[in-house]
Amino acid sequence: MTSAASGAEAAELPPRTWFDRVYAAIPLVTVFVALLALYAWEAARHSSPWLFTDELELSQISRAVEATGHGARRGDPYFWQTLYTWLIAPAWAIRSTTLAYAVVKYIGIVTMTLSIVPAYLLARTIVSPRAALFAAAGTASVPAFFYAPMILEEPLSYPYAALAFFLMAMALARRTVWWIAAAVVVCLVGGLVKGELGVLPVVFVLATGMYALSSEAGRRWRSRWSAWDWIGAIVVGSGIVILFSGLVGKYSQSWAIATGFYRGRMIEYGLWAVGSLTIGLGALPVVAALAALARPRDEPRSAELRAFTSLFVAAAVGFGIYTAVKAAYLSTTFATRVEERNLIYLVPLVFLGTALWLDRPRLRWIPLAAAVGFVAYLIVATPYQLTTVPAVDAPGVAIAQMANRNLSFADGGIERALIVTLALSVALLLAPRLLAARRPRWTTGALAVTAVLVLAWCLAGQISAATYSDNTSQAYITNYPRPLNWLDEITHGQPTLYLGQHLDQGTDLGVWLTEFWNRSLRYVWSVDGSAPGPGPTLTPNITQATGQLDPSPDVRYAMVEKGIDLDGKVVAQRGRWTIYEVRQPLRYVHTQTGIFSDGQTGCSLLPCPEADSAYNQFSTSGDRRGYMVVDVSRVSACGAPVRPAGVRVTLGTLIRGADKEPHIGRVIAVRRWRLLIGTARRFVIRTPKAPFRVEVRIAPTFSPLHFGGSDERQLGGQVGFRFSLSPVAESVTPPPCS
Repeated sequence: MTSAASGAEAAELPPRTWFDRVYAAIPLVTVFVALLALYAWEAARHSSPWLFTDELELSQISRAVEATGHGARRGDPYFWQTLYTWLIAPAWAIRSTTLAYAVVKYIGIVTMTLSIVPAYLLARTIVSPRAALFAAAGTASVPAFFYAPMILEEPLSYPYAALAFFLMAMALARRTVWWIAAAVVVCLVGGLVKGELGVLPVVFVLATGMYALSSEAGRRWRSRWSAWDWIGAIVVGSGIVILFSGLVGKYSQSWAIATGFYRGRMIEYGLWAVGSLTIGLGALPVVAALAALARPRDEPRSAELRAFTSLFVAAAVGFGIYTAVKAAYLSTTFATRVEERNLIYLVPLVFLGTALWLDRPRLRWIPLAAAVGFVAYLIVATPYQLTTVPAVDAPGVAIAQMANRNLSFADGGIERALIVTLALSVALLLAPRLLAARRPRWTTGALAVTAVLVLAWCLAGQISAATYSDNTSQAYITNYPRPLNWLDEITHGQPTLYLGQHLDQGTDLGVWLTEFWNRSLRYVWSVDGSAPGPGPTLTPNITQATGQLDPSPDVRYAMVEKGIDLDGKVVAQRGRWTIYEVRQPLRYVHTQTGIFSDGQTGCSLLPCPEADSAYNQFSTSGDRRGYMVVDVSRVSACGAPVRPAGVRVTLGTLIRGADKEPHIGRVIAVRRWRLLIGTARRFVIRTPKAPFRVEVRIAPTFSPLHFGGSDERQLGGQVGFRFSLSPVAESVTPPPCS
């Protein structure tokens, strides 16, 4: 059929009415509603934030935006880094934190599922409506959607990236002012949606260059190049890359460190991320998308197809390098992670490549073989993270974790299963070509079965990842006080100070949960500098030996850990926390430092040759003298081959040191003892009038990890302090297990 005849027939067709457009949108709307129902059900089971400190920080900033119009963390101004905080800010106007949190979750699932729309529009530029519907459904069915009910930027950044790709593709293919302007604006704003999207301008520039080179004029221009022209182009290109790297390195520490010292890690960890994404999508979409980039030679190279190919390659380079740099840098400062989370934005392009194969199932042999080899390597090289569930930065491996937990597959079994999946994928990709000659009617059925299997694989991974996330959220609040806003009820919403000590990852969780569910908690401080972020923390000084805090925040209530006693009235006790209605200015009655929540003394990190703890008594009832009771024990380590330790207990007057912290002034009493495994001793020392201080040192320390335990801390022993106005008998417990 000639183009003239096609144009004549198109002219004879009646114009599309609004009903035609609504009718045509029904399949897309149906898929959207179905997926939204699934994600709403998952969100209902998602009981609490659990990815701290990310979710808490975004909550703090968005609450401040709602209350003041400006970002802040714990009251301190903070430049908002993401438009996501503005998206969810209106939800916090709801006074009930439980209801507000539910609204935030549903904002996330609606926003992220809307990625189906730009994905469909992008796909329609080069494939049929049915194939475009597959691409849209796949884009909104991947494991990364377990982020949807979480307080993270992904629920906004994922659909935003899909929209940016659509606008860039239209700008390249149509080259009109409005499409180009829209694409430029969206790319420039991307960094305010999420940091990773700051690479969108680079992707657009790179895609534009590739699109120009792939044009007829570009191919004619390249055909005239001599060998020296190619050498010059390579030299100039290398110089541009080096210059770009140097400029970026001046402003980005992570780029400078990763590209300067850890290029090997960049390649390895970057491929891990690609492998995790491949596992989550199933082998077939990645193989099909990569092979489909090299279209058959006799297929017309339309402007839209060239735009997609250029954009896919540019996005893969841009986001791939970003992911590799971040993964390598994190390995030097935090932990070695599989950073698939930064690659999920490629999903709409991968599914569009797969839809292109579904629409025109012809693949060239050499690109197909190369894609299969690459995916096979990824399957073998990528860690499945079977002991890290959920793998928050690598949702793609959730289906492998499900096989391990539900089907008892070990690493080797999972690897073999994935290789078999790859082999079946290749068979499905070749089926249309083989059936076309003998059973042409079966081709459509084979393609339909392939599309269903791909979507089923993706949804299986998504449901597995969401289940692990929901289970974690429920486990985090299983032993948390009820109602979740218990502190708000006690304080009637009045500003409250938290004051802790010797906090670690385990105790931090309780503080984070309390801060999220109780908006009255305004300040998070500690006696010893161990208060957790996000946001500012403070270690208050004492203005004088009487224990007055400096600074003294204007609060009516305070929530303190064990070992801290404030001047005020105890109004409630919840687990390890005591809630005071305080007197102003805030003042300690007594504090103790250097003791973990389980009573042990020591350090979380090496080196730790001795374990130090202290007790400060700033005032007593009636300003009377009394008795200091100090219990030292190693009964909990009974049976461990731990060598004896020396114990020194020192009591003296309390003074305010040069560091504005309590110290011993005049030494009044010193007691020493040899601490054996299984023994305990109670020291009782007559005290002067307050203020006074007691210090306990135990050396050397030991680690339970060296004796078959899982505790990595360096411990001295269990120490307890108590002040008594009446005499107490000393005691010694002999070693019952020596």
